[in-house]
Amino acid sequence: MASSPPKPLASWYAQGLSDGLGDRLLMFDNSDAPSLELLRFRPDFAQAPGFEAALRERVDRLVQFRHPAFARVRSVQRLEPDDDLALISNCTPGRRLSEVLRNAHGPAFAAELIRQLGPALVQLQQHDSGISHGVLSADRIVVSPEGRLTIVEHVVGPAIDTLNLRATQLASIGIAMSPGA
Repeated sequence: MASSPPKPLASWYAQGLSDGLGDRLLMFDNSDAPSLELLRFRPDFAQAPGFEAALRERVDRLVQFRHPAFARVRSVQRLEPDDDLALISNCTPGRRLSEVLRNAHGPAFAAELIRQLGPALVQLQQHDSGISHGVLSADRIVVSPEGRLTIVEHVVGPAIDTLNLRATQLASIGIAMSPGA
């Protein structure tokens, strides 16, 4: 009995979150490979001196970092046809914490957030000296349907630092800073 020919690979994209960092594209296909999220950075960020180098350096430093509370970062690539700079990560199913927080949640939800986030961030910081998230916000945390948190885009902080933005500029792109920073 002859086996049927393999299915041709088909892939498609969907628009994800757009914010002050850029646009996200969700990439799916009919293979067993994980779906991907592509953060396509704003052109003015991607072209800033040192931005791409800082991003690539942080991705390289965290290439072996694995923790269930962090989305796996795959690579930094330039996308055709416009040479857009993109961070490629595994797609994390769920809703952004910023969206979840729009609906009122009680103290139990806040306690669960802290219970999951605290140890995860400690693991990231213990991976290598000088490592921190740098741009953690409710837009960079995905909540699964089961309530599990996944931290995304944890390699972007050093690249944002190269932009030398003031606190008001950081706030305008969705990065909160303490008043004294």
